[in-house]
Amino acid sequence: MAKIVIYGGSGGIGAATARLLHRKGFDLHLVGRDAERLASVAAGIGADFTVGDVTDDTLFARVAEAAGERLAGLAYAVGTINLKPLARLSAQDFAR
Repeated sequence: MAKIVIYGGSGGIGAATARLLHRKGFDLHLVGRDAERLASVAAGIGADFTVGDVTDDTLFARVAEAAGERLAGLAYAVGTINLKPLARLSAQDFAR
């Protein structure tokens, strides 16, 4: 069965999305940076997972191998909050 991959699966929005999709019967593969939180969310819904950061060039290939290349869907719930004024943001701030 094709899976839905959720990037940011250990964060608040990603984890809530994972729980909702699990209740609707979807097979999931979660991706996130925080190994402990990711493992906890995945265990609670019986999902596979890959630990990694989306800024790592190898992550997407690792996820494709782990989840399978044929997907039913993808949710991208990756994000951080940066409270700097817009004029003070740098390219590095956006890369994070």
